[in-house]
Amino acid sequence: MATKIWKIHPKYLDDEEIHSLFIEFYAIKEKMDRGIFDFDYDDFFLIFRNNNNPDLAFKAYLYQIYLEISKRGFDVSEENVESVSIVEKIPVTYKELKKEFQEYLENVKNRDIAKYISINNEVEILPNPIFNLAN
Repeated sequence: MATKIWKIHPKYLDDEEIHSLFIEFYAIKEKMDRGIFDFDYDDFFLIFRNNNNPDLAFKAYLYQIYLEISKRGFDVSEENVESVSIVEKIPVTYKELKKEFQEYLENVKNRDIAKYISINNEVEILPNPIFNLAN
């Protein structure tokens, strides 16, 4: 698994990152739908596994990525991406978001300078909508 589960809002992700995230997570969703993927076997997915409904949380995450990638004009089919809202949002602290955002800035700085410049001065870092800011 090459892609990170970003807690920051997908709008911050550059095209390369969001596209690879969508491709990898969509492939996992396909495995889930065929019954050949289980969150219990990979600690990478601990954030979803700790939710009351890990499959729903994962699909809601993928749907948020889909919404963003669609806004950017990528040719992706909505046919197999479920419109999913998560009832029990996953808690994340602002400190975690800020740290993750700084990590992302370091990554994107070398890959997409235009994206880096456009998000570098963000005052308030927003989470992916499946996450809820906790104290």
